[in-house]
Amino acid sequence: MKSRTPRFFLPALAAVVSLCAVAQLPDAWDSATVASNGCKVADWMIAHPMRANHRDWSYGAFYAGLVAFGLSDPALPYLDVVRERGAEYSWKPDDRMYDANSHCIAQAWLEIARADDNPAALAPYRSTCDFILGARVRSPLAHRAGASGRFVLNWDRWSWCDALFMAPPSWAKLAAMTGDDRYRDFMISEYRATHARLFDRDEHLFYRDANFVDKKTPGGEKTFWGRGMGWVLAGLPLVMRELPDSLRTRPWFEGLFKEMCEKVKTLQRSDGAWGPSLLDQKNPDLPEMSGTAFFCYAFMWGVNNGLLDEDDYLPRVKRAWAAMCRCVDEEGRFGWVQPIGERPESGFGANSTETYAAGGFLLAASEIRKYTVLAAHRDAKRVRVAPVARYRVDTVEVDWKALGLAEKDLVVFDMRDGASLPHQLWDDDGDGAPDKLIFSSPFVAGVTREFRVFNDSSLKRPDMTAVCFGRHAPDRLDDYLWENDKAAWRIYGPGVSQPPPKGEGLVSSGIDVWSKKVRYPIIDKWLKLGHYHKDSGEGMDAYKVGTACGAGGFAVWRGGKAFSAGNWKTQRCIATGPVRTAFEVTYAPFDCGDGVKVEERLVVSIDRGRRFSKMEATFKISGANEVDGGPGLNVSAQKEHNGELTARPDKGWLANFEPAMKDRTSILTAIFTEGESAMQTSENGDMLLVRKVKNGERFVWWTGQSWTGRGEVRGARQWAECVAREQDAVLHPISVELH
Repeated sequence: MKSRTPRFFLPALAAVVSLCAVAQLPDAWDSATVASNGCKVADWMIAHPMRANHRDWSYGAFYAGLVAFGLSDPALPYLDVVRERGAEYSWKPDDRMYDANSHCIAQAWLEIARADDNPAALAPYRSTCDFILGARVRSPLAHRAGASGRFVLNWDRWSWCDALFMAPPSWAKLAAMTGDDRYRDFMISEYRATHARLFDRDEHLFYRDANFVDKKTPGGEKTFWGRGMGWVLAGLPLVMRELPDSLRTRPWFEGLFKEMCEKVKTLQRSDGAWGPSLLDQKNPDLPEMSGTAFFCYAFMWGVNNGLLDEDDYLPRVKRAWAAMCRCVDEEGRFGWVQPIGERPESGFGANSTETYAAGGFLLAASEIRKYTVLAAHRDAKRVRVAPVARYRVDTVEVDWKALGLAEKDLVVFDMRDGASLPHQLWDDDGDGAPDKLIFSSPFVAGVTREFRVFNDSSLKRPDMTAVCFGRHAPDRLDDYLWENDKAAWRIYGPGVSQPPPKGEGLVSSGIDVWSKKVRYPIIDKWLKLGHYHKDSGEGMDAYKVGTACGAGGFAVWRGGKAFSAGNWKTQRCIATGPVRTAFEVTYAPFDCGDGVKVEERLVVSIDRGRRFSKMEATFKISGANEVDGGPGLNVSAQKEHNGELTARPDKGWLANFEPAMKDRTSILTAIFTEGESAMQTSENGDMLLVRKVKNGERFVWWTGQSWTGRGEVRGARQWAECVAREQDAVLHPISVELH
């Protein structure tokens, strides 16, 4: 990339400069060393900011690498660095709407949106792209300026090769996240326009821009800038991993990638690096690390994904990685980086560094670490999840016996992000023996996902904290509370129903919500503190239930009235863990009029990454074969739940975006069933989704919540989209194959 202001360039050095540094990182080919090197480079760059605007393209490239490196080990602090930076900027791209440079930072924002199921991190960039689609620029990529003959670039289109790293990955990610093909179609059209203008079919390389098409180097060669081609080649994997398997133009991108790799591999220097000028390597005769890092990443990604021959390309990756490690000093500065520019230049050395080079280093480190793990486990079990129609976070369930592995040192390895995932063995039938291996992951539209499962005691373990946690709380009047990394709930037990001072005299089967800001468990901590009705930085309990259904309690609807159970009678914890918690409660029979009584047995579960708890009930009905009933959502003004309600009884869901109050931001609640439901309103403000409930048969619904204090959902429309998407995921389960 280059500055818009005029600048002067130093002449190329004639002498050969050796690749060296005062100190250097080890280049051992193992996951621990690779990860350690990545941490060293990331930490140095974070501690040494190079400019104030962290949304510009140079930081966009750094954060693209940092988020990839963070996703490969979420226990590291780097995802939180990106989260904090994104929130600071309200997840907006840079200010020049059409300029590809402004789109680069959206790569990191959208990766956080995908990993965290955070619609707020996606929305501003989507608004930008929607505007561009509605007012698309179609003027030429460049035009000649008067007698000078120099081309003036059209910065509202992708008129320079660097742009193919900056913008296309963000557009492709947006399409994959939203399922809206318009974003992908735009990306493909603009990419091909740039290819048609700047790609040299004889050399299989991209010119930096139209001004370099006929420009010769001091040695008489065509001018192909090393970092410029690095931008292009590294951008392609970031695009291709978001493309649907069935996309008609996917083979074109794969073919272009392989064609360029075949050329670039021949231009690698003897020291393992690539120079500033690809065809004229003596002008200047210098190693240049930003281009080298991007090429290293692209080659390693191609090997990992079966597009490049391992025997041919792996030695080249190893030489490039060794060169990169030699250029990192003892503090973590990644040197020998050409400064911001637009052409091959000299005038840089061991202390010359930039944000984008560190980003390239981290991209390469992520892929190399992935390779070292996969190479050691070529016979690992392969779990494939078929493409889904729209983005979701879901739980993968695999037959445990079919895996034939030991529980000790079990690894579930994500092929996309290169991470060892938290996982849990699940007992489906309650016989005390595990039946399934379960783990959670986000899935984007149209893309097959693959995971490897194996045993390995040498790999760093993922964080196996039981974020999906629940327990009976006799220390809080017999509440039963449960939570995951998104939210927490509670229901009321026998203790609270006693009159004061022993209890509170509350008789209710309603569901209370606790609003969390943090991903770690808070139930035990808050109960120990004893005060959680004011936000102290982790969230708060500001929801009001009383005798109503609250956020998803069940009620029978008979004769124009709602009838519900009292407090739970018995409780049993089924499991807690890093992926799922579940428990069972029973309720005493309750009278529904005309001699009809209903007794409820309820199993509640919540999985990692989900905003909705599954409520699976069976009812013993006396005096009738069936009743009308279903979950309720309180929307009464008295309890301050009178928000912006989106009601789709035809689909079987309700979403309420509550008003903000002086002591809290908006609470978001929702319920949905398995399909179309009748909507009824009780006298205490419960909106019920009513369906037929038959004696002894299973009846299932889901209750969900969030709050704007968490910073993930910002408006009623976003919340309604979350609810509809979650219901779609439930009604259309993922397809899992074991190989």
